[in-house]
Amino acid sequence: MLVRKFDKTQLDTEPEKVLYKDLYPWEEIEETPFGASLAIVEPQGQTMRHSHEPDETFVVFQGQGTMYVDEEETQLSQGDVVVMPSGSEHTIKNNSTTESLMFLSIFWWNDDTDTNSYHMFSDSEDANEPEISHPARLIFPSPPTSNGPLHVGHLAGPYIIADVIKRFDALKGRNNSFFLCLTDDHQSYTQAQAKEEGKAVEEVCNQYSEHIHACLRQCQAEPDKFVAPRHDENYKASVTAAFQKLHETGQILLEDIDVFHCDTCQKDLFDGHIIGSCPHCGEVSLGFACESCCLPNKTVDLEDASCTHCENTPKTRKAKRLVFQVDPLREELSNYHHNLKLSPKLRRLSYQFLDIENIRIPATAPSDWGLPVPIDGFEGQIISPWLEIGLANHYLREQVGEHKELVHCFGYDNAFCYLISDPALSLAIDKNIPLATELVVNEYLSLDDVKMSTSKGHYLSPDILLKRMPADLLRFYLALVRPESSQTSCSLRHMADTLNDLLVGRLQDWLADLGDTLSEEFNSTVPEAEFWSHEHEAFLNELVSIGQKTQRAYENRRLQIVASTSLELMSRAIDFGQEQNQLKYIPKHEDQRATGLALQLAAARLLCQILYPIMPESSAKLWKFLGHRESIEAEVWGPTVPLLSPGQRILARAGLSGRRLFPKFIDLDDMIENGEEE
Repeated sequence: MLVRKFDKTQLDTEPEKVLYKDLYPWEEIEETPFGASLAIVEPQGQTMRHSHEPDETFVVFQGQGTMYVDEEETQLSQGDVVVMPSGSEHTIKNNSTTESLMFLSIFWWNDDTDTNSYHMFSDSEDANEPEISHPARLIFPSPPTSNGPLHVGHLAGPYIIADVIKRFDALKGRNNSFFLCLTDDHQSYTQAQAKEEGKAVEEVCNQYSEHIHACLRQCQAEPDKFVAPRHDENYKASVTAAFQKLHETGQILLEDIDVFHCDTCQKDLFDGHIIGSCPHCGEVSLGFACESCCLPNKTVDLEDASCTHCENTPKTRKAKRLVFQVDPLREELSNYHHNLKLSPKLRRLSYQFLDIENIRIPATAPSDWGLPVPIDGFEGQIISPWLEIGLANHYLREQVGEHKELVHCFGYDNAFCYLISDPALSLAIDKNIPLATELVVNEYLSLDDVKMSTSKGHYLSPDILLKRMPADLLRFYLALVRPESSQTSCSLRHMADTLNDLLVGRLQDWLADLGDTLSEEFNSTVPEAEFWSHEHEAFLNELVSIGQKTQRAYENRRLQIVASTSLELMSRAIDFGQEQNQLKYIPKHEDQRATGLALQLAAARLLCQILYPIMPESSAKLWKFLGHRESIEAEVWGPTVPLLSPGQRILARAGLSGRRLFPKFIDLDDMIENGEEE
């Protein structure tokens, strides 16, 4: 007897409050003529509207909801059974505000299609992979601030690329890379957002920290470890101990410094509490650092400064603060930068940062939101949020374990932290600690050529977009427009046109034609490539060149190149296939025809590998459609382009021809017409 115990914590997730687990196929038993999944739709949740080739039955055994099938709708409750014919669009919504809706999905085909290739809700692999004890590479993007939801500009910056690096490592046989993320909970911006919403700051912090985690999960970019500092007592203790150590060793010192004070609000102003013109570039800037030129400021040197709460002009006065002195580490930082691979802009910023005389970083700030300063006489002050993350690096790395490389992903506006303050803090605590080995940087992604801003309501929300498209498509678009070396812009119209016209339609048409041809001419099996013409050899060489080009692009973190090259590969494969169709049913050229089709399958296989780090679900699904039993990560992506094994069964009718990668084109017309951005 085999028993699979129910464990809700092991369920996979889908957007809109849906949990699920594939029950069959089950690798411990022989193949079944059907597949099955258990699904839980949480209160007010709804499954994504979709269609597929297999017939399907839902058996409801808890709760009640509304079932939509094409243009029909009906109410379902415990014990009800509903059948959806092949190809029908369907979704089920939980109408309850308190009770979960649970149902069993059973699906089958009317031919001999291999059911092991299909998962109703997801093609993600089972979670029984070996535990990671000593990652070779730790991938640590800049912590998102828990003062609002993530928008697509954030995702296109540090977060999707962090997940892509991990997945590319897996394709190259480096299966022990580790993706770590934490929220920046104690920033002044979280406190300001709470005041604007009229809520307790703890409530706002928890709300957005959880939302950030959920957003990464929905975008198939869930970290291996997610840390919410507000709820991690060990984190707090470690940061506090590191601060005390630096104070005891004289690297954090007491100084009388000039600060801005608002008489109206009766408080000293710092960071997000003050706004003015940057003393370096003249652009609008908050305290500490300018987002435009990336240079730090002393706060009191902001011109035309005003309080962000009451908008009154502050006064300047003296105040006692603890500061972290960077100057004793200047030479070590210079050597570190010299040996580090840096973009030209980071190299310039390194020069500008190190050219600043007497670099001092505020170590404390007057606030009741954050980690209290553990030094007598500084009651009412917290450890500076900018210093806190640098002090936490040691604690966070200890939680992961030993690793050979550390990769930081961040926007240029955080360059001072990753080039100066964070490595300086690490060196001050322990000069033997290895510093980051790679810095992956991005510029801003604008919406309709205007910088995205949650506070101004000008942004694209992943939550809304993912109701209209799979996460893979959003990830592909963000890779295509990722602001890697310069600022880029996106729009709803460009997104819809790019995905529908350049990717979804052409890709599915190509695969459908290839699947129909294989089904008709070779009984849905891989033909053997025996006869090689000049055109065949040239096309294979092109595939090898494209594969090597995209691997180099991944290594250099150039997702724009990967995405655009994948479109080029698809176009070239389509052209090649159309040329080879001239030999269809031509006597004495069957062997040449077979080689042409084998090469098209090799192109589809290569496309899986190229797109997997960016589009993991659909690539893994296509990989199975091509007849592979092992996961896509089970085979190391090498420098060559191997052909599929002759005789290997292709899931033509149920997979390639069935248009099951993206059952429906994305529809953003309503958002475009309404000018909806949030």
